[in-house]
Amino acid sequence: MSRNWVLVGAPNVGKSSVFNTLTGLSAKVVNYPGSTMDFLVGQFKDVQLIDSPGIYSLDALTEDEFLTLALLQEKSTLGTIEGYILVMDITQIERQWNLFKEVKALGKPLIVILTMQDLMNKMKINWDSQKLAALFGTPVFITSSLVPEKKEDLKYQLLHFINNKDLIVSHEVDEKSLTQELNKFNSHLSVGAETWSFKLDQLALHPLWGLILFIAVMFTLFSSIFWLAAPFMDLFEGSLLSVGTWVSEWPSFWGQVFLTEAVFPGLASFVVFVPQIFILFFLIYILESSGYLARAALTLDSVLRCFGLSGRAFVPLLSGFACAIPASMAARQLSDKRERNLVRWIIPLLTCSARIPVFMMFVELLLPNSSHFNKGFLLLGFYLLSIVIAGIASYILNQMLPQSQGSWLAIDLPWYRRPLLRQALLQALRRSWAFVKRAGPPIFVISLTLWGLSRYPLQEGQAPPIENSYLGFIGQAMDPVFQPMGGDGRVGIAILAAFAAREVFVSTLAMIFEIESEELNAPLLEKLQGATQVSTGEPLFSIPSVWALVIFFIIALQCLTTVATQAQEVNSWKFALTQLMVFNSVAYVLAICTYQVLKIFW
Repeated sequence: MSRNWVLVGAPNVGKSSVFNTLTGLSAKVVNYPGSTMDFLVGQFKDVQLIDSPGIYSLDALTEDEFLTLALLQEKSTLGTIEGYILVMDITQIERQWNLFKEVKALGKPLIVILTMQDLMNKMKINWDSQKLAALFGTPVFITSSLVPEKKEDLKYQLLHFINNKDLIVSHEVDEKSLTQELNKFNSHLSVGAETWSFKLDQLALHPLWGLILFIAVMFTLFSSIFWLAAPFMDLFEGSLLSVGTWVSEWPSFWGQVFLTEAVFPGLASFVVFVPQIFILFFLIYILESSGYLARAALTLDSVLRCFGLSGRAFVPLLSGFACAIPASMAARQLSDKRERNLVRWIIPLLTCSARIPVFMMFVELLLPNSSHFNKGFLLLGFYLLSIVIAGIASYILNQMLPQSQGSWLAIDLPWYRRPLLRQALLQALRRSWAFVKRAGPPIFVISLTLWGLSRYPLQEGQAPPIENSYLGFIGQAMDPVFQPMGGDGRVGIAILAAFAAREVFVSTLAMIFEIESEELNAPLLEKLQGATQVSTGEPLFSIPSVWALVIFFIIALQCLTTVATQAQEVNSWKFALTQLMVFNSVAYVLAICTYQVLKIFW
């Protein structure tokens, strides 16, 4: 039988940091509420440690708070709870005091961990944990993720109390003495409020300048993705293509053609974007852990309310730029059902990480010889365009749905803090590896399938060119469907393959053009820039046709896993299938309109 101990606390107090310290895992740590949308379970010696979603009070309002409440009351599937570890922000004890009293009243062994010790050290405040334990009426530890030398000591002492629960002697809280100590601490905080952190907030939280700062930060982020990743991208692509050429020069063997025509071009077409994805997640983590994104949530609160949302929706919407699946789950934190469904409706419109390889290819096609500055600006434009389209969809749907009270935004602004570079690197590596693991298998399977279809002619004795193969027959049948948006059957095949994973769009084009090309293992962009439509002979990837594809990929719902998650979260397949049909139909129609209008000017 597992010995369950629960980490509990308000959002943004450092629960996940404590969880990572004790278990050695790498749970995502962010600086806003709603980041933990399900239980995180890890092993701390012989104890099963459970990280629960943040909760302000046992009077639960949102789905994630009800999840935590069920766990604390032993009504979850995890069963009996042996004790609680309450994590509190040392700078916000007064606000979290009510939660402390509620958890203590549950009658289980309770240990308190106060985080943000680095702030105490910076202000030269020395609190004795034994003295605090006497005031709190339960064992108290003080720690910080920025004071690594205390981690092993914390583990040892915690385990000592957990294994000897009789040492956790609970008695009445000395509120009078504790209030005096808190008043001393608050006086130091009020002095600290006049520091650079407070002055930064005057800019970051300003209704106008805060919004301008947010756009400037995002632009810097996207520009950095290009110029920082450029040398690594060239290295990755060149290495894989060189390996493909090397293998093609070997004595003939079974599978050689498949490797050189499908596997290596397909891998090179998506692995080349891994450095950019790594840099994107690294920089986003830096922004999260510094405390800036909590300010962004407040800055965007008034903007989001124009579309029927609140600043609290910022959390799932921001998650949507990584992946729609956890973003849909993160919508549980919204107390208003109407707003939850509204957020889940527009989340697939936001540019997730699976679109990054596709959009990077579009940027290179639209600005082949431009600077990294211009390319970063265009990539930011794609993101802003997805936000605008999501905003329009939200506004229209908001007018159609019955009005409600909506969700409130309650957020404790963390102090600006120095990001942990090691943790940022680990998180970026984990997310990049997750991208490779998710995209790799479907790319391989689809490459194998499409390559097989391209090698077998319809009639015995025919030559193997792709137009005489099963794949060519499928492409010819699809050509009239995609020609109005500037594509042809090859683009259509790649779009259909992208329903398995959006990244497959790029690898499918790489495989098709590798088979058709006379130049072995040449860079994909060179082949695409010279490609023409099969039926008309016009450039296949002209400015109008690429912009049509941009519009299509922003709006289209191609991730079938997202569809299944939406059905599960909303408990309605009707909702999910309606979303699937509406988004893809609108994407196709608007892509055609984009191409036909832009074709007039180009």
